[in-house]
Amino acid sequence: MKILPESPWVSYAGTIDGTQAATTPPVGLPLPDYKIFANLTYTLGRLDVGVRWRYLPSMDDVTTVTRPTSPAPGVPDYQIWDANIAFRLNDSFTLRGGITNLLDRDPVTIAGTPGLTQPGTYDIVGRSFYVAATARF
Repeated sequence: MKILPESPWVSYAGTIDGTQAATTPPVGLPLPDYKIFANLTYTLGRLDVGVRWRYLPSMDDVTTVTRPTSPAPGVPDYQIWDANIAFRLNDSFTLRGGITNLLDRDPVTIAGTPGLTQPGTYDIVGRSFYVAATARF
């Protein structure tokens, strides 16, 4: 990213900050190097049982981009497991349910500041449950 046309290119990849800034540089943090989402579903007749794994790698604090010796801590890697189940009663009606954040993982703390996190990136709700029904006509 270039902040000014005459400034050198600066990469914010793999960084995070606690400001959730969307209009001033760096724009759009956090910027993990990658994300992994994996689903595994086992089907037995009309029953589906599944798990989902969500993973974010560790990230450095954004201040290390301009000050490599910055003492601000980054964040560790973060992973959450979800579980789901679905039962098809017939061709028209399905019941579903599940648990998000199955292990009740807390969100990470950013910049070493207690309570500071990125709610759009990390799960701030904790373990939660859902049920749903689908009807097709």
